[in-house]
Amino acid sequence: MPSPPPPIPDEWLTPQGFHRLYREGGETFRTFAQQVYDYLETMHPGRSVTFRRYQGSPKLEWCVRTAAIFLLAADHWRQYDLMDDRITIRRHRTPPARTPPTNTHYRPTATISQATRRMYGK
Repeated sequence: MPSPPPPIPDEWLTPQGFHRLYREGGETFRTFAQQVYDYLETMHPGRSVTFRRYQGSPKLEWCVRTAAIFLLAADHWRQYDLMDDRITIRRHRTPPARTPPTNTHYRPTATISQATRRMYGK
């Protein structure tokens, strides 16, 4: 039976670690982080993504750090959950925004009254 992966350190979830990697990680990290960020931003409600395939690779740290900064930016924490394993993110299902129905047959009473007055010459 394989041993469980080591836990994700708390330090990976801090903005400082992401910013350090962004400055020092080179173009490879920046490009990868942008792809992860874009994917998370366009993820459909009710879906989740796990970074398990990157275990044992430096890219796992890159994914977790990018996901952490994503959750802190633009109130994404309201729509997304970082699961207990810290390598899975789920987007909440949100009900669609309701718009009031438009009724094309409704005419305000004042308009009808004005038309009626014109018709009868009052």
